[in-house]
Amino acid sequence: MKKILGLITILAIGHHAFSGEVPLFVDLGFSEDGAKYAFAQCGVIDETLQAFAELYIVNAKDNDYVIGGIRKIEPSKETVNLSARKIYANLVEQNKELLEHHGFSTEVSSIPLYRLAPGVVEQGPIEVRDFQGTDRPSELKYLIQLKEKTEGVDKDAISSFYLEIEQRNTEDVVLSRGSIGSTRLKEKGVTEYKIYRVLTDKTHSNLAVIVQRLIKGKNGTSIRFGVETTRLGEY
Repeated sequence: MKKILGLITILAIGHHAFSGEVPLFVDLGFSEDGAKYAFAQCGVIDETLQAFAELYIVNAKDNDYVIGGIRKIEPSKETVNLSARKIYANLVEQNKELLEHHGFSTEVSSIPLYRLAPGVVEQGPIEVRDFQGTDRPSELKYLIQLKEKTEGVDKDAISSFYLEIEQRNTEDVVLSRGSIGSTRLKEKGVTEYKIYRVLTDKTHSNLAVIVQRLIKGKNGTSIRFGVETTRLGEY
């Protein structure tokens, strides 16, 4: 998918969460029918010390943004004295009708299957299993592996990635195999990718894989988030 870099609950987080070039990732969850996924990120850009906020809505099956599904408030003279949390609140309020139109509510509906632990240096294949709302594990599990390619170093790096996904049964027999993402989409300055979170919806039919990017620039290192989505078993 195009690699363009919870609702009001974020406002209860302390001001310190927004400092530096490590943005706060906000899981807005899946739409009521599970067909769309939304997330946001906000923080402060080191060069200007000004805050920003971004909102993305994705069609899970197509693994692409819906029309009009990329909304941003970028640093400007109008936002110079505003905090990141205030800009984020403004962005959500401005796009309340858009979120409602696509079936999102104030209740985050995603089900977490994986979260990147602090300090992980080397990330191998990730195995996730959806309990499907019962006390018995699903008969199916998913093996997700990030494959990346990088040419050059630091701010001159040109990178890309894709995700390999295998569906297996409890005896580790591969039932289906496929990939999402594309190495044809290049990103300048990205030196590393990691799977940050894996989420599913309440219908247990869709998967959202949040990918963290480490970006080298002239003023140091920053982090940004993106997402790859798929319907389970349809890749």
